[in-house]
Amino acid sequence: MKNNKSYWDMAKGAPKVSADKKTVTFTLRNGIKWSDGKPVTAQDFVYGWQRQNDPAAKPLYNFLFAAAGIKNAAKIENQKDPMYGKYKQLGVKALNSKTLQVTFEQPVPPFFYSILSQPQFMPQREDFVKKQGKNYAQGPSNQSPL
Repeated sequence: MKNNKSYWDMAKGAPKVSADKKTVTFTLRNGIKWSDGKPVTAQDFVYGWQRQNDPAAKPLYNFLFAAAGIKNAAKIENQKDPMYGKYKQLGVKALNSKTLQVTFEQPVPPFFYSILSQPQFMPQREDFVKKQGKNYAQGPSNQSPL
């Protein structure tokens, strides 16, 4: 992303939290773009978060999603659970190109906002990741177009 934007630089104001505190909705600012000029979308976050919970991607820090209580994360990560590996069931969805909704098992924990700065919560471009295949993130030319 241009100018090394942090997550909070990408959000348009504070997130909207539901009355039961189990749903948090983020709106992305206009004009946030990848270095190649394509816009960063809410779907880029959904893809990135789901990929971080896909066992085939061999994620190292997916436990952060379960620790935060994101819906289904603990089940997706538990090899003994029938939901294991069903990363598309993670409690995150794009309501439109600029709106990201995160659902929690319990009220959102206060530390959730601080872990959003971790790379695991950054967006990923599905087209770029798939084009790179097994070479994704293996060197400077195989990184997301930041």
